[in-house]
Amino acid sequence: MNILSILRNQNFIQIIKFIIVGIFGNILNYLVFLTCFKLLGINYLISGIIGFISPLPILFILNRNWTFKSNVKTTKMNLYIFTNLLGLLVHSSSQFIAFEFIGIPKIYSQLIGQLSSAIMNFLISKFIIFKKN
Repeated sequence: MNILSILRNQNFIQIIKFIIVGIFGNILNYLVFLTCFKLLGINYLISGIIGFISPLPILFILNRNWTFKSNVKTTKMNLYIFTNLLGLLVHSSSQFIAFEFIGIPKIYSQLIGQLSSAIMNFLISKFIIFKKN
């Protein structure tokens, strides 16, 4: 398999699009967090939750229409939000295990958490939420 066939592969393209949407979501998450925490004076943990949840409807639409080119109804958004909350749990658990049990430095444990939750979210999104009928 040459590099051009890899770049044209639908799964590869979906992964790249999913990453781009994820980066956009992280930027929105952080901007909402900063607004709540710094400007509105809301507790940092509550601001973090608000920041995490707030971009999910936009990300659902981007992933549905652009990443997976799916025609699922917006009623699947509840499952998408639940999956992302589950992803947050997987992220935190992976980060904890990476540092506490494996000894990966805290600064790198974040990357382990991000990677594990991103893989889980991609697979659930592709094969369950935005699955082609």
